[in-house]
Amino acid sequence: MVKIPDSIRQKVLTQWPADIARGMIANNVGVSRSTVSRILRQYREEHPTFDALRIYVVSVKNQGADIEELASLMRLENDSKDLV
Repeated sequence: MVKIPDSIRQKVLTQWPADIARGMIANNVGVSRSTVSRILRQYREEHPTFDALRIYVVSVKNQGADIEELASLMRLENDSKDLV
C-alpha cells in the first residue's frame, strides 16, 4: 500500500471535522473518496474521539458559532499542553 503524504492527510483531517462531505474533501484535496475514507479510518484507530470532535464541531457550527475561532482555541490548547 502506498503511503499517503502527510500534507494530504492533514488537508483531509482538517476538512472532515468542519462537516465537509467525503466526496467534497476528495475533490478539494485531489484524491479519491476511498483515500479519504482510508485516512479517516487510520486516524480513528489512533484517535478514538475523532468522531466525537466532528459531532461537536457540527453542533457548534449549527448554533452559529465561528468554527475558525473554535479551531484557534483548540490549537492554543494543544500548544499549551506541549509547554507543560
